[in-house]
Amino acid sequence: MKVVAVCGPHGALLAEYVQRVKEKVGAATVIDESKFISGDFKVNEEKLLTAITDAKKVGLVIVYGHYLYSNESIRKACDVRLWMETEKDICLINYLKSFDNVEENTQAKIMFYEETLKVQNEKVILPSKKNNYHMGIQKINEQSVAVIVNSLKPVIPRDSLFASQSSAKKEKTVTSNTFGV
Repeated sequence: MKVVAVCGPHGALLAEYVQRVKEKVGAATVIDESKFISGDFKVNEEKLLTAITDAKKVGLVIVYGHYLYSNESIRKACDVRLWMETEKDICLINYLKSFDNVEENTQAKIMFYEETLKVQNEKVILPSKKNNYHMGIQKINEQSVAVIVNSLKPVIPRDSLFASQSSAKKEKTVTSNTFGV
């Protein structure tokens, strides 16, 4: 099966996009890169690759994170690579919105973003996008979700396709009987 990677800077709404894609495709294993990152922003390449390889045996895999494309072996393990474009100021706003209480310790949050996450974005993450992705995503909407879902149709499990086709046939039959066609 295929491995889809969704990558972007800190503050990009990667998890939200991946969740919307998963809702449309149904059967998929979602892997969050952050579960494989240490405090110094180093990805445990071996563990992440093992998770991707194991999940790929079962079906479609969607892996998302910020550092996926800065690691060649992880990048090569991904069949489809997406990049979520996000303006720098929007990254900061999204980062602040990720907290339950934005107003609490706002200055400390902004300082952490400016001194740590923004630096990671500029020095590591943004340079990794160069020539390492197949498709860019400008915003999260039905069109951006449909683009990736449609490109994955051949790998969606057959049972899922037949179930949706049979329900569509039933709807057609009911419609045609109702209108006497």
